[in-house]
Amino acid sequence: MSEKEFQQIIELHSDDLLRYLTKCLGDNDTAKDILQDTFLTFWNHKQDIEIPKSKSCGSSAAASTQE
Repeated sequence: MSEKEFQQIIELHSDDLLRYLTKCLGDNDTAKDILQDTFLTFWNHKQDIEIPKSKSCGSSAAASTQE
């Protein structure tokens, strides 16, 4: 996983995750700490994570089912 992909994941998911954690924990500061620790662990294990590339609409199993 590249740094750019990691940044995209953070930008895409951090707000929703923070809201969820805050709701579950009832404490925004603790939620921020947990989220930061989670993303740090995620980054530290990036070599074990493979991000699948999206397929275009023209390729994939969906195209073969229209035959």
